[in-house]
Amino acid sequence: MPIDQEMKHFVDYYYSLKLPEFGESTEVEDIRSLMRTFSSKVSGQISPNIKDVHDHSFETDIGEVRVRSYQPKENSFKKPLVYFRGSGFVIDNFDDSDLFCSKLASQCETTVLSIDYPLAPEFPFPAPVEACYQTLLKIVSNADIFGMDSTGFVLIGESSGGCIAASVAQMLRDKHGPSMGYLILIYPVTNYDFSTSSYKKMGSGYILSEDKMRWYFSKYFEKNEDAQKTYAVPMNAKDFSGLPKTLVITAQYDPLCDEGKKYADALKEAGVSCEYLCYRDLIHGFLKFNGLAAAEAAFVDMVKKIRTFLKSH
Repeated sequence: MPIDQEMKHFVDYYYSLKLPEFGESTEVEDIRSLMRTFSSKVSGQISPNIKDVHDHSFETDIGEVRVRSYQPKENSFKKPLVYFRGSGFVIDNFDDSDLFCSKLASQCETTVLSIDYPLAPEFPFPAPVEACYQTLLKIVSNADIFGMDSTGFVLIGESSGGCIAASVAQMLRDKHGPSMGYLILIYPVTNYDFSTSSYKKMGSGYILSEDKMRWYFSKYFEKNEDAQKTYAVPMNAKDFSGLPKTLVITAQYDPLCDEGKKYADALKEAGVSCEYLCYRDLIHGFLKFNGLAAAEAAFVDMVKKIRTFLKSH
């Protein structure tokens, strides 16, 4: 199946900008500035069905972490959706998720909590994972602030945020932390492996590239051996059992597609309830491409699954 035509127009537009390539000499602040400019049209946008957006701060061993809450006008459920954005572990794009998170809160009719985790290279692994884990514990212990149920929450991670979310879920299991109900991994980073078929076929030409992923990892891991450590990437786990009900979403034209499926397969083989969905004609990041018909349809699919979970718990 060829790439969705609306998505192809977006990809063509991206490459028409002739943005600089990622390489060893690429400066972090140059990339951050470039991405802020590229995504400025969506930063700060809020769905009209949101009652309140408020920033909270929680202290962790790594430092203060900001959590932004999105409270919908119709708040039918008490279990929060805790969200980790995609950032390549590096990009300072927290505000870019405002529209996505507010749409999620509005359509799921429950509060969304977005965690502004610390970024590499200032905070390399394991700092972001540790900060997210500790912040999640603070959220659970202060659930009354958000008017939320402290158990059975939904954890959602996108791209690099999916890597962190899956690692946090493993930490919750291993450390006997608060019980979560549902884990949603959206085109997640799950491995440190550039030899997959999807990397070979989709490693260039579809915005997210192998070169970009190598550059991101070079900032996230201070040493190559760090990538082999527990919680560095989800596939490093020695045991995949005992993890929460999981939904893994991938895109066909994404270098991360195969590793997302591999993680879903590992969960299923370990007896975890896991659903795997691959959107055959889309690219990495598609759920935030507002206004594109295929992306909006996929967003609606995900919302239905979340609401089904919330209604049954």
